[in-house]
Parts: sequence; structure tokens; C-alpha cells
Amino acid sequence: MSNGYRTLSQHLNDLKKENFSLKLRIYFLEERMQQKYEASREDIYKRNIELKVEVESLKRELQDKKQHLDKTGADAETLNSQNEAELRRQFEERQQETEHVYELLENKIQLLQEESRLAKNEAPWMAALAEAEKECNLELSEKLKGDTKGGADAAGDRVRPDPYTEALAQRDGRIEELSQSLATQEKLVEQLSQEKQQLLHLLEGPTSMEVQSGVCMPLKAQKTLYMDVHTWRPPGQSIFPCLSVHPKFDTQGRVTYNCVVLNETGRQLKQ
Repeated sequence: MSNGYRTLSQHLNDLKKENFSLKLRIYFLEERMQQKYEASREDIYKRNIELKVEVESLKRELQDKKQHLDKTGADAETLNSQNEAELRRQFEERQQETEHVYELLENKIQLLQEESRLAKNEAPWMAALAEAEKECNLELSEKLKGDTKGGADAAGDRVRPDPYTEALAQRDGRIEELSQSLATQEKLVEQLSQEKQQLLHLLEGPTSMEVQSGVCMPLKAQKTLYMDVHTWRPPGQSIFPCLSVHPKFDTQGRVTYNCVVLNETGRQLKQ
């Protein structure tokens, strides 16, 4: 009985020692875990602060980049608007210049056609006048041949140049000159008509804001065109006064004619 009690008491003491050892171990483990948790919590706080600072920096950088992008977009839009306005202005200027030159050519063609018409009307009159002068010269020549004067006077008359023959030659030269002038004017009218058709085709083409080299090239044109058309009168003859026509073309497309009547000496009678 005593042995059983002793054994039980010994076993109980062993259990107490073991329990105390376990308690100490648990205490030290809890203390160690508490230390580790505090150290880990400080690291978490530091990392959290660093992340917040980085987030705020990224937000500030993003805002700056957005403002810069908005400013760049506004500048690009302003530049595009300015370029478009400049292109439109240049296009309108070229179109106005082209239309102005087209009007100048149109009125110049009309003026040349009027001059050509006057020259054509003058040509038959010149031919008839030359024929009349020729007949008059033939009659005078016959009269001179039939005149019975002295031998010396007759020889002098044969040597003396015939003024009527010279006048007839001048008339022929004038007719030839007018014919050449008429042909030249007709060629000029045809050339101007071709230029008019080209300009008309250019004006009727598709309009575009894109300015290309050679499409709307600026054309140099005179502000006012002056052309003189004179009817011709034989020198020394007073069949009727000479009519001088001075057509004038202004910048607004109006054509005016100044008519001057000249006498046989070339002086003005009436305007």
C-alpha cells in the first residue's frame, strides 16, 4: 500500500514538473510571437506609408500629364484652324484674281471683235476708194497724154512723177496694211478665246481648299486696257471727214468709245 502511494506521489510530482515546463514554454512562445508581431506591424505601417506617398506622386504626375495633353490638343486645334483659314483666304484670293482676269479677257475679246468688225467694214470702202482713185488716175493720164504741148514740156511731164500714181500706191499699201492688221487681230481674238475657255474650265472645276502649285497661280493683268481704232481717210482728199474711234475698257468691265471727227488737215472738228 505504501509502495503504491509512493509511486502515485512520484508520478504526481513528475506531472507537476512537466506541467510547469509546458507553462514556461507556452509563456516564452507567446512572448516571442508578441515580439515578432510588433516588428511585423511596424514594417506594415512603413510599407503602407510608402505606398500612399507613391500613389499621391502618381496622381500628381497623371494630373500634370493630363493638363499637358489638353494644352497640346488645344494648340493643335488652334493651329489647324489657322491653317484652314489661311488656305481658304489664299484660295479665295486666287479665285478672285482668276475671275478678274477672266472678265478682262472677256471684255478684251469683245473690244477686239469690235475692232475687227470696224476693220472689216473699212476694207470694202478702202477697196472702192482705191478703185475710184485708180479710175481717176487713168482719166487724168489719158488727159495728160492727149494734151498737145511743147516737146520739152511733154518730156518734162513724162519724167515728172505722177502724184496720183503715188497716192494710188499709198492706198494699196494701206489696204495691205489693214489686211495684215485684220488677220493679226483675228489671230489675237482666237488666242484670247482659247484663254477664255481655259479660264472658264478652271472656274467651273471642283472647288477645293487645298492650294496646289500651278492651279491657282496669280495672273498679272492690266487695270485698264486702251486700244485705238481709226478709220482711214486718203490724204489730200475731202470726200467726207475722218472719224477716229477710241475705245476704252475700265476695271469694272464697261467699254466706252470716244469719237473724234477730223478734217482733211487732221484737226479735230467735233467730239
